[in-house]
Amino acid sequence: MAPALQSQVASVSLKPREQVMGEVASFVLSSGMAPAQLAGTAKICLSVGYRTDDIDVALASALMLVAVGQGAYGELLGHHLNQGFGATRRPDLSLAWYTGANDAIAQGQPAVFSPGDPGRTELVHQAALRASGGSLAAPQPTQAGATGALPLFKIEQ
Repeated sequence: MAPALQSQVASVSLKPREQVMGEVASFVLSSGMAPAQLAGTAKICLSVGYRTDDIDVALASALMLVAVGQGAYGELLGHHLNQGFGATRRPDLSLAWYTGANDAIAQGQPAVFSPGDPGRTELVHQAALRASGGSLAAPQPTQAGATGALPLFKIEQ
C-alpha cells in the first residue's frame, strides 16, 4: 500500500485535504479494484502498519479508506498531522481531516474509535480547533443526572 501511494502520503503534510483526496481518488479509479476489495485490503494494511510501526503503510491505508467512502478513518490522518508523527506537524491541515471524519460520523458512519461514546466526536473536534488556533464554541450546559455526569459517592471516615 505504501509504495503505491507514496506521493499521496508525502502530500498529506503539504496540501489541503481536498487536493490529497483528489489524488487518492484518481489512484482508486485507476486501480481496477472494487471499493470493497480496496477497503478490506486497506484495513488489513492499516493494522499491519501500526503493529509493525510502519507509519507510511498506516497513512496510505487510512488515505485509501477515506477515499473509498470510510471517512471516519480521516481522524487518523488528523492525529498524525496534529502530532507530527509520520508526517510534518501541521495542526492547520489536521483540522480538515478531523472535520471530515466528524462529518462522516454525523452522516451515519460508525466511529473508528469508541463508537459507543457520543461525546467523543465533539471532544476531538474541540481539541482540533484549539490545536489549529481556531476559536472554541461555548461549552454546552449539562443537566444534573444527565448521561455522562459524574457519580456521587458518600464517603465516611
